[in-house]
Amino acid sequence: MPSGWTKEESGCYGLMQVVPACGKPMDPGMLPNGHPNLTKDPSSADWAGSIFNPDVNVERGIAGVAGNRAQEVAKFSGCTVDQYTLMAIGDPFPHAAAQDCLQRMLATKLGEDEAPAALEFPVRVRVDPP
Repeated sequence: MPSGWTKEESGCYGLMQVVPACGKPMDPGMLPNGHPNLTKDPSSADWAGSIFNPDVNVERGIAGVAGNRAQEVAKFSGCTVDQYTLMAIGDPFPHAAAQDCLQRMLATKLGEDEAPAALEFPVRVRVDPP
């Protein structure tokens, strides 16, 4: 959990289960102070930039899937567009940055001694060869 953040700010939010604690301060859904905008009231003036606003939430989630997909394309050649997309969705944590963020969050929540030393994320989506 980033220093100075509350437990509420470190959760997974919305349809895409965005984790602001693993993002960058300038990502959509963040406040100027680098904390997530957790506004839940659609009539609020702050709603447009809220992590709960579906437009913001889906934008962040799709950006994550796009990054995963680019990494799958780099790892495997000769697959179809659909196969790369399925791999990206089926392996949501291939990036070292995502693994490091999750490792730090586990260490914060579980304690340094109880957090696993390494994280593995097996692909659970079957992709037939072209």
